[in-house]
Parts: sequence; structure tokens; C-alpha cells
Amino acid sequence: MNFSRLIREISEGKKLARTSWTDKSILVLMHPLTVGAEKTLCVYNAEGDKMYHPWMVREEDMSGEDWEIVHILEPAPIVTTLKNIAGATPVSRPK
Repeated sequence: MNFSRLIREISEGKKLARTSWTDKSILVLMHPLTVGAEKTLCVYNAEGDKMYHPWMVREEDMSGEDWEIVHILEPAPIVTTLKNIAGATPVSRPK
């Protein structure tokens, strides 16, 4: 996929990455950088600092033809995650 298609896909809410990138945890997407801000083109490192950073597009990325849509699951709520890890069932509280 080329860069102009990447822009269309990202504006529809998709997350993308280049197949040539060695770090497979890096994603490009639209996301607000601060609470209440407009969405902007960002880079997200899913395994590193887990923070959104403004994406400074390089010429190599604009001319790249190896962009692909990345399908990742959104993080589960902490309660669900702890329940799944512990393998426990929720305890009902007395009324």
C-alpha cells in the first residue's frame, strides 16, 4: 500500500505499519496527544513506552510501498485482565 492510501486508511481509524520496519510494535494512527485535543498523526510503540508521539514523516516513509493495516486488540480493562490471569470467578458481595 502506498502513502496516499495510508492517509485514507488512517483517517478511517485504521492502524498501519511498514513491513520493512524491524520493530513490529510500532504503529501509525490518528490519536489526540492531549485530553480534548484534535486527533493528529501519531506513532505508538505497543511494547515500549506505550505512549503516543507526533509522527515526523520521513521521505522514505512517504515513498514506501510496503504499508499494511495492523490489527491489534484494544487493551482489556484491568478487572477483566486480572480475572483472566488469576482464573478466578468474581466474588459476589453480600446485600
